[in-house]
Amino acid sequence: MKKKLYKFFLSVAYVGYFPSISGTMGSVAALLLFLPCIAFLANGRWLVFFVALLFFLLAMLSLPWALKHLYTDKDPAEVVIDEVVGMAITLLALPSYSLGHAGSWLAWAFVGFVLFRIFDITKPLFIKKLENLPGAWGIMLDDVAAGLVSAFFLWLLVTLF
Repeated sequence: MKKKLYKFFLSVAYVGYFPSISGTMGSVAALLLFLPCIAFLANGRWLVFFVALLFFLLAMLSLPWALKHLYTDKDPAEVVIDEVVGMAITLLALPSYSLGHAGSWLAWAFVGFVLFRIFDITKPLFIKKLENLPGAWGIMLDDVAAGLVSAFFLWLLVTLF
């Protein structure tokens, strides 16, 4: 039972078992989970922030056991909770939702998604160094950093345009 629960959480309801593009699918899962919160709830950004923080803390607590008992890789592809947390951070930089501008708001969400995937895959700047940290730290912090960098560039682009 414990193994199933850990796999369910760390793979984000088994999204991480999607063949070959599990990280991208984890990011899509984050979009589906968090965009409605940001768009339609008065305190949606705070909810997204606290859920991402909760996911981060739970991942940091569960990953050491999972890496020892469930996975053989240093950063298993099935584990996509890190992408969900990173994507949530990126989405916090979205402009305020307005029904009259829903199309452009969704376009900005897509820009944020693309930025996060670029920074998560290429790992420029200091992000690559974070990936090399041991265990759960390396799995989670590179995506947190990719999310922060993506949020900054999304905010910059929204501000400029």
